[in-house]
Amino acid sequence: MFKKTALLFLVAFWTMAFVSAQDAPISVKKGAKYTYDVNFGGTKYQFIMEITGADKSVEYKWNMTLGPQYKGHVSLRIPAMNKAMALDNFYNPGNKKLEDFTAGFISREAYELFTKGKTIQFNAGSGKKKFTAQPTTEVTTFKMGDKVLDALYVVSEDGKEKLWITKNDQHPLILKMEIGWTISLSKIE
Repeated sequence: MFKKTALLFLVAFWTMAFVSAQDAPISVKKGAKYTYDVNFGGTKYQFIMEITGADKSVEYKWNMTLGPQYKGHVSLRIPAMNKAMALDNFYNPGNKKLEDFTAGFISREAYELFTKGKTIQFNAGSGKKKFTAQPTTEVTTFKMGDKVLDALYVVSEDGKEKLWITKNDQHPLILKMEIGWTISLSKIE
């Protein structure tokens, strides 16, 4: 009896440990800080995003390790978070309020359509293209260090643009993009 109980306990423990390590969703909340590694045409730097508000809209402070002048604040208004089908990937020093684009996130509508297997017209930065969610494989799984994060993997029809998005229907944070240049989440605080 003891052997069966011990075996069941170990199996349950390993299962819970594996599932929690692999599928723990990323919670986007005030004070959360995300550090991304960027490779833009051979120039490598970090992009840091600190959430200052996350409800129906999202706000964050950002800075880049390129120099002290590279910093600002982004406000993703409710219309952007609900319906935008395009990204604004350009960060100039200062503040911006987005209603037709998202930045660092995709909209809730885009996320919902991707999770339903729909192909949608989406602009990841180089114009509208057809994008579809793809099954994740060992090669396309998103890893931050040795930790696997549960992500939606989305690819353009021509295969040239790829996005990994956290599975969070309220705040679909972009984990990684390969769109002619690369940005990838490397640290969560």
